[in-house]
Amino acid sequence: MTTAPRSHYREITFNIHEMDPCPRGTCTGLFPPASARHHNVPTAAHEIGHALGLDHTTDMGALEFMDIRNFFIRGVVGPTADEINGLVALGYSSCN
Repeated sequence: MTTAPRSHYREITFNIHEMDPCPRGTCTGLFPPASARHHNVPTAAHEIGHALGLDHTTDMGALEFMDIRNFFIRGVVGPTADEINGLVALGYSSCN
């Protein structure tokens, strides 16, 4: 069996029973019940960004901003142009 170099492996594990969009009650009243069920989607997208090599950013409009509530407040659902450029700089092909 041929395997890729170790640096090419990434692993993301989610324990959905422990994922809470409002840790310690920080978002009381922020999430309508229907959208609260879907907090795993932005979390997954954010963590995939890390697996690909992206770090947190201070840009509140970015997927890699460090606060998950940003998804609900600003509607962030995918990577910004800057994040895509960062992936290209890391050696990934452009999506254009």
